[in-house]
Amino acid sequence: MEKKYILVKNNTEYTFEKYTDSVFQKQTSIQSLFNGSIFKNCEMNNSDFSKSDFEGTIWTNLFVDNCFFKSCDIKRVNSNPRIPFVTQESLFVNENPVL
Repeated sequence: MEKKYILVKNNTEYTFEKYTDSVFQKQTSIQSLFNGSIFKNCEMNNSDFSKSDFEGTIWTNLFVDNCFFKSCDIKRVNSNPRIPFVTQESLFVNENPVL
């Protein structure tokens, strides 16, 4: 399946969006809201999401490469108990976790 390229802007609200098979390539979205959004089978490459809010997002099979998350609110990511918790040190989530 071909991936869809997503364009984002600074200071914008993207809450409760569902991104599937999407690519964020060379994007800057500083101080934006992604609360409650779902990222499934996505890629984030060479992008800056500094000061953005990712609280309560679900990241499944998300690949992150060379991205900035400086001063972000990333708490309660993958708060669904059936999906493993993601930390800033480990931003890749396996879609089939061992529970």
